[in-house]
Amino acid sequence: VARISARVYHKAAWGGLFGDHDIPVDLAVSPEYEIAGAIKRVLQFPGISGICPFAGKKLMLLSFRCPKKSPLLQIPLDDLHIAVVNVIRSGRGFIPGSDDTFHAGDEINLLAAADEVEDVIRAFGLERKDNERVLIFGGDQIAEYLAEALEKIGYEVHRGIAKTGVVGYKRTNVP
Repeated sequence: VARISARVYHKAAWGGLFGDHDIPVDLAVSPEYEIAGAIKRVLQFPGISGICPFAGKKLMLLSFRCPKKSPLLQIPLDDLHIAVVNVIRSGRGFIPGSDDTFHAGDEINLLAAADEVEDVIRAFGLERKDNERVLIFGGDQIAEYLAEALEKIGYEVHRGIAKTGVVGYKRTNVP
């Protein structure tokens, strides 16, 4: 496993450097790039505190706190037909059974198909207004990777004040 932080090695021209031929590495990772991706995913889905892709991005592990007004409170999980990984209630984690129910304030981790994430958000009553403005403090690689990722999903990125360590981002084409 190799930790790669230099941006130049993430470019397509260097794509084959870490592999079987040049530098034999089974896995090359960039923590900065992964952190920026995690932040971007959370910004894409307001109401979710964590989202992690699995199975080639076909499944998503969603993490969130169950709201007080969720329409799914007190409904047995067997009736909901969802894949709950675990629940943390009052600081104690457990794997719920089919007769268990969600309570307000539960920290829930569940698997959902990637194309059903927004349906899950609505079902739990987690809908929030789309993020229109994001302010990133710091001018490091994480900030730069995040800026690039936000541009790809429709945010207008202003880099004019990046030298001060404060960079502003504004989403202009909210779907």
